[in-house]
Amino acid sequence: MGRAGVRVVVLIVAAALVVLPALLPADSSDGTASPGLAAITDYEATYVLTSAGTLVAQETLTAETASGGHGISRSWDVQDRTDSHARLNPEDVEVRLDGKSVPFDLQWQRGRRVRVLTTDEGDSPVSPGPHVYTIRYVVEGALSPAGRGSSRASTLVWDVVPPGWSASIARTTVRITLPAPSDSVRCVAGRTGPGECTATGVGTDLVTLRTGELGPRTPVSVSIGLPVEAPDRVTVPWPVRADRALGQSVLAVVAVVLLTIVLAAGPRVLKHRLRPALLVAAALALLAIGILWSPPLSIYLLPLAALALALAATPPPTLRGDLRPPTGDLRPPRGE
Repeated sequence: MGRAGVRVVVLIVAAALVVLPALLPADSSDGTASPGLAAITDYEATYVLTSAGTLVAQETLTAETASGGHGISRSWDVQDRTDSHARLNPEDVEVRLDGKSVPFDLQWQRGRRVRVLTTDEGDSPVSPGPHVYTIRYVVEGALSPAGRGSSRASTLVWDVVPPGWSASIARTTVRITLPAPSDSVRCVAGRTGPGECTATGVGTDLVTLRTGELGPRTPVSVSIGLPVEAPDRVTVPWPVRADRALGQSVLAVVAVVLLTIVLAAGPRVLKHRLRPALLVAAALALLAIGILWSPPLSIYLLPLAALALALAATPPPTLRGDLRPPTGDLRPPRGE
């Protein structure tokens, strides 16, 4: 096998390793245990849905904190149940504890399907007793087109109480402001069947949902039909299962593929003196891709394999000047 064949085999293996994470089963855990919470005594949420499809959320929970507790965790399933190519990512996230801003971390779980927020109070645990946590965030593209044959033009489907709360909730009150009067409202507490969930304001632009006590990890989901057309939203051509291999940006994937092609062909096309500049430019491009789109680390295997092949194809620099040993008679002249 010649050098060209070796290069092709290496790139094929790298591409297979990039796709491999999407084929493996994802971890079923959402990583949202909140051992610091003994119970949530009151859960209030307000959502404002704009005609542009943006959901502005504020969730306020009054909770009894256990002794030695270290904050809370809140999760978002970014998969849109109505469209496997859309992603509902929380942005502009802010967390407050008793009115004061607290630091937090955002991580991916379940193969980049679940976004998990975890507050970080450092080494100082939250004092026992009642505390008020407030979580604010924004979700773009929350309004989805209604299915074929539906009498409504668009639909909002959202977990107004997420399934990740590991503590019981005594009661919930959710208010949703809509861009137009609702056509229909369906509220469900729990995944297995309709639980206790009452909706008022159906047919208006302000819907209020209420539930009684909810057990740990019990979600409350709502589906609201609206007469307004759903605006265009950003989608990707692959399902959420492939996000842990490709990420959520088409531009990032295109940039990685183009960079791989340039690195694979560059050393054969460019003159020797230009090859170091190509390698430096490639390293800067990889850094820019990471800053702009934060793709999964596995996607870097493809350009890194091409970069390694480019380095192997680059000859070592030659020293200038003629360093060959002198020839001839080097003996000192004899004295007369």
